[in-house]
Amino acid sequence: MNGNNNVLRLAGTIKGSELAYTNEESGEKFYRLFLEVERLSDTTDILQLICSEKLLYDVNYEEGTYVTVRGYVRTRAVIDEETGRKRTDVFGYLVDIHESDLVDSKENNIVKITGRVCRPVRARKTARTSREITDITIAVERPYDKRDYIPCIAWSRNAVLASYREVGDIVSITGRFQSRQFKKRDTDEVIVTYEVSVIDLQVEEEAGQESVNEAVEEPVTTATEQQEESTVAAVTEEETVQEVPDNE
Repeated sequence: MNGNNNVLRLAGTIKGSELAYTNEESGEKFYRLFLEVERLSDTTDILQLICSEKLLYDVNYEEGTYVTVRGYVRTRAVIDEETGRKRTDVFGYLVDIHESDLVDSKENNIVKITGRVCRPVRARKTARTSREITDITIAVERPYDKRDYIPCIAWSRNAVLASYREVGDIVSITGRFQSRQFKKRDTDEVIVTYEVSVIDLQVEEEAGQESVNEAVEEPVTTATEQQEESTVAAVTEEETVQEVPDNE
């Protein structure tokens, strides 16, 4: 994999007026902030980002500030305090943030990742329109022998292509970083998950068995599995997939 196997570019409005401290590494503090990014329709995604304090010195990060950011889609395994189960926390890790003018909504949310399928894919159809959907999780390599396990959702032709992928296959994906909500079963608690909505999927070379074994070392609960255990909130199919081109 080369240095371009994980690219995230976003433009949107800072949501919330306070940064949330997350952790400290080698004396460097990191904070969580949220960015509201418009889709081509009237809906928006509220995306969680992690940013070093060093990037914030010259940025007005008050609510309503319009910024452009660059970074990567990152994941980490966390323990759910309520269930004790391991799950995947998905976020944007920033390497640059600056105030900017408005960016066209076609260019304000771009993800490009290349990696290996790290768990069996899950193919299904929507209940109302029988449209194909496939959930596919990609292990993307990063420095120091680490990997990000990025959940992706594909629709229509991309879903069909994704449905034939096996663990260890290498794919390149272009898409959007999106947020999605659902309610936990028998409660009013709303869970927010983050994933990549696939706009284009390309199959690369076959994987060797050694790499396959490395790619599946991190089994975690995905957003889809969390949703299967809960009651889906009132988010329509169109709201979820409106950015995906479909000429069928």
